[in-house]
Amino acid sequence: MRTLIILLVICALLFVVVMVWGIHTNGKPTDDWHAFKADSYPVFGKLGDLFGPPGPKLKSSELTPNPPPLRRAHGTAPAPDKFILSAGDQPTKFDISPDPKDKFRQGTFTVTRQGCATIEYATADGSGGRLRDQNWPKDGEDAKNPTTAKFQILPARGLLSINFATPDCAVHLE
Repeated sequence: MRTLIILLVICALLFVVVMVWGIHTNGKPTDDWHAFKADSYPVFGKLGDLFGPPGPKLKSSELTPNPPPLRRAHGTAPAPDKFILSAGDQPTKFDISPDPKDKFRQGTFTVTRQGCATIEYATADGSGGRLRDQNWPKDGEDAKNPTTAKFQILPARGLLSINFATPDCAVHLE
């Protein structure tokens, strides 16, 4: 019992120290108080790397060409568990199958180089609030990784559209 009380006192003191340190570190509030900048708080970034994505990943098996079948411009198909789409492949639109058991899935796409493609995600039924329409590079752009697009895929059926700007571009689903 004594050990538990000592542990609680140490936690309370640690909380007070962190709060005081945070007040002095952050300084005065600014007009952009609502814009969270993760680079200012490297500890949060390290925690995210430690725990991984907050939900399951979008799988290549959950993407169906719309309209089928997928025709490859270069004739080489990736492994069945991989999703790679190159410029010239048709179609460039895909249905994302619904997943009612998960609140959202993490869809992470990588392009060959910055500015060679745009990616759009939308829910088919218009549900999802602010997450129902996501566009990359506008939404989900990561300053540290300018060739990586991250989307929060909702449980409803979705639509994915990839538009290529250059002929030597490819999009990979991680």
